[in-house]
Amino acid sequence: FKNNLYIPKNGKPFLIIDGQHRVEVCGKLPPNIKNEMELIFTFINNADPSTQAQLFTTINYEARRVSKSYLYHILGEFNIEYSEYTFLHEIVKLLNEVAASPLYDRVKMLGKSVNTKNSLSQAFLVELFYLLICTKCKEVKLLNETALLKIPVFRYHYVNKDYRKAIPKFIIMYLHAMKNLLKRVDIEWEDKDSHILLKTVGMGAAINIIPNIYVSLVCQYNLIGSQHLITEKLTIKNIEDLLKNITKVNLKNEPQNEYSKGSSQGQVRKLAEKLWKEIVVEIPTFGESQKAYINWFNASVVEKKQT
Repeated sequence: FKNNLYIPKNGKPFLIIDGQHRVEVCGKLPPNIKNEMELIFTFINNADPSTQAQLFTTINYEARRVSKSYLYHILGEFNIEYSEYTFLHEIVKLLNEVAASPLYDRVKMLGKSVNTKNSLSQAFLVELFYLLICTKCKEVKLLNETALLKIPVFRYHYVNKDYRKAIPKFIIMYLHAMKNLLKRVDIEWEDKDSHILLKTVGMGAAINIIPNIYVSLVCQYNLIGSQHLITEKLTIKNIEDLLKNITKVNLKNEPQNEYSKGSSQGQVRKLAEKLWKEIVVEIPTFGESQKAYINWFNASVVEKKQT
């Protein structure tokens, strides 16, 4: 049987989870054709955002594979309630669209390259940044000083809405420090073909060491419990001084560099470990810093299970 579906213009936004293209095309047809057409599409009413995301993923990602970047874009743009993915979508858009960002015009939004500068996937960046704010904060244990920390260091900023602005600002400052250090060894950041930091393997490694760098800076400048001030108390030069030993690692995009030949998770992690091992030798107090930060994190950020 036939029924009409009336949607109030002032109502809450909703997401068509199957049939988006059919609806879009029909909207462009002349009224005399459009009014005579029968349209099949799938929608769900009164579902929470997580259910919407799960259905969208099942229909459009598992059943018929679409770009992960497109998926993250949809989750970011159409979540009725604000979520981590909405926030990270905005972060990546900002990094790609603000001229002051070292990633300006470098991201393949929706998984598509629009110019030759685009070299990093939106989905890739969202997945990496998610590990820095993820909700599953477990008790963190001490590791040896050369290990990569797996701590969502930006969780503190994210849960305190007034502090969220420090996250993109810190990322931009951090990338500027990387950019300045490349220049010291006569490599131009803008020339993405000359180095690996604008490739998946290099950017992945750079983001993987952020927890180690963050913990070092927070402790060095006595900011435990006041991390929201990190971008006010620190300068790009402070971060640059901490990172200076990355220039001892071959970051050139050349055949003899093993890290310019692939972008697997193993390669990303191997390069991240190599970068951190060069950096940590100049931080004799990192063991103490790690212990102090982890004690604070476990006590203040980890959500305790109620008995």
